[in-house]
Amino acid sequence: MLVAEATAVTGVFNVGSGTGSSLNELLALIERISDRRPEVEYKPRRMFDVQRITLDITRARRTFQWAPTVSLEDGVRRHWQWLNDVHGAATTDGVHDGL
Repeated sequence: MLVAEATAVTGVFNVGSGTGSSLNELLALIERISDRRPEVEYKPRRMFDVQRITLDITRARRTFQWAPTVSLEDGVRRHWQWLNDVHGAATTDGVHDGL
């Protein structure tokens, strides 16, 4: 989003794929990429819980002629690699290190 730094435009811009994913899909993706099973505790749904949300990226598209170029899977994979490179997140001994 370097183009945003080069303009005088201000405000809130959603940046994402423009398509939604469920939390369970994201957890499965994280597990597959990291080879770790995230600890999850399911609780009963509350009346105010949002069941589905997809961020609208239209403003970023129109203002900056921007379009996503990285898939969710590639983004999670890149982030996991960064965590591993910077913090040594990918341990092989099965010890949960808070990541």
